[in-house]
Formats: sequence, C-alpha cells, structure tokens
Amino acid sequence: RDPRDVAASSIPMGWAGNVYCGVDHWIKTEDEWSRIRGQLKPGQAIEVRYEDLIAMPEATLTRICDLAGLHYDAAMLEYDGTSSYSKPDVAKIRQWRDRLGPRDVALVEAKLGGRLAAGGFAQSGYPAIELNARIDLANRVENIIKIWIFRIRKYGLADPVTVTLSRRMRLPKLGAGAQRRMDAKLLSSIK
Repeated sequence: RDPRDVAASSIPMGWAGNVYCGVDHWIKTEDEWSRIRGQLKPGQAIEVRYEDLIAMPEATLTRICDLAGLHYDAAMLEYDGTSSYSKPDVAKIRQWRDRLGPRDVALVEAKLGGRLAAGGFAQSGYPAIELNARIDLANRVENIIKIWIFRIRKYGLADPVTVTLSRRMRLPKLGAGAQRRMDAKLLSSIK
C-alpha cells in the first residue's frame, strides 16, 4: 500500500499522532518483508499491492488462491452482505492526495528517502524537505502528545495510564483489567 496512505490511516486508528511517525509502520513492515523474502523459495510467496487488490480484486484474489492451491470463487467478494465492510472501492486508492497537505506529504517522502521509488511509488512533486534533528524531535514529541490525547478521549485517563505503567514496570497483572476494558471499547468500534 502506498506509504503515504498508510501514514494517514495510522492517525484515526490511534497508532500514530502524525504522518511523520505514522509511516514507521510501513517502513518496519517493508524491512521485515525484505529480510524474509530472501529466505523464501520461488513459489512460496507473492507480493500483493493494496492498490491492485482494490482496483482488480478478482485477478488479485485469483493469484492469492493459486498460491494457496485454491480456486477463486466470486462469492469471496460477497462479504458485504454479511459484514459491515463494503466492497473494494477504487476511491480509497491514493487518498493521501486529498487527506494530506503538501508539508505532510513532503515529510513522509523525506523520511522514506529512496524507499518510495523502490516500492514502485512515484514522488508527489511537492517541494522536498530536508530532515534534521529539530524536525525529527518536534514530530516525535507531537506524535506522543497526540497519541495520548487520542487514548484519553477514547478510553479515559486511568486505563491508558495503568496499562502504560504496568508495561514499564513489567507488572502485566497490574494493567490486565485496564487492558481488557480498553480492548472491549476497541472491539465495539471495529467494523
């Protein structure tokens, strides 16, 4: 998936407070895949781009099914009748163009460096930003603050603080009840 879309999607999920840190999920996943890919034999895996899955779901699912030794069935795309999820929508591809401003896009592209082109994605054409320690620190601090604001709005103050302290103190039982309450709220908001 286009890393700019991943960065933007990380914010409403509460996984990141800004796109600069939101793109870290994509970077980590791509790094892990690069390490694993070299250990696989031909035919053990395929690469599936989100954009292809959305734009050409039948063809992409057929490739996935072929790898798994299954036959594609059109019913695989009929989940919208029994789920709150809708069918693939090509309008969801490259949403970053409408959701992100030029500075945010430039920040993500600067952080990605050559990874954007290596992933098969074109540069936006926005003026480039040169990253430095001040920009990095400011974005990391903003990220922490915004994640905490998200958590407090969603779960209240006590449970997130309890879970965080229990992790830092390595006392998982201390935060178990708070984590269960947070998980229950999260599950109730998932499609």
